[in-house]
Amino acid sequence: MQKITFGTDGFRGIIADNFTFANVTRIAAGIAGYLRVAQPAARQSGVIVGYDRRFLSDVFAERVARELSRSGIPVFLSKSPVPTPAVSCYIRKHRLPSGIIVTASHNPGLFNGIKIKNEFGASAGQEVTTMVEQLTE
Repeated sequence: MQKITFGTDGFRGIIADNFTFANVTRIAAGIAGYLRVAQPAARQSGVIVGYDRRFLSDVFAERVARELSRSGIPVFLSKSPVPTPAVSCYIRKHRLPSGIIVTASHNPGLFNGIKIKNEFGASAGQEVTTMVEQLTE
C-alpha cells in the first residue's frame, strides 16, 4: 500500500499511477476521520466537494463525496466543474467547517489532486494534512 503524502496545498499524483480510486478513497476516509474528531460540526453543517475539468475529476469527486457520506458527513457536491476559489467562497458563504476540491491546479494534465480547505476557505494547514496522512495508514 502506497504512503499518502500531502505537499504544498494538497495531495497530487499522476492519474492511474498514484492518483487512483483506491488512494482517493483512502484520502477521503482520512478526511472524514479528521472531520469527525477535529470538526464535529461537519456532521451537522456538511462540507462542499468541488472538482475541475481534468480527466475523471467529476468521478473522483463523487468517490470523495460517497466516502464522506458513508461517514455521516453531509456533502454538497458541485454539479459542474468549478475553480478552486468558488469552493472557498462557498465555504465562507455557508459557514462550513471545511471543503475539498479535486484539482491539481497548475500541474500538467497527467496529474490530479485533492486540496482540503479550512473554515476560512484557505488551504488546510500542515497539522490537518498530517492527521489525514496518519488516518490513511
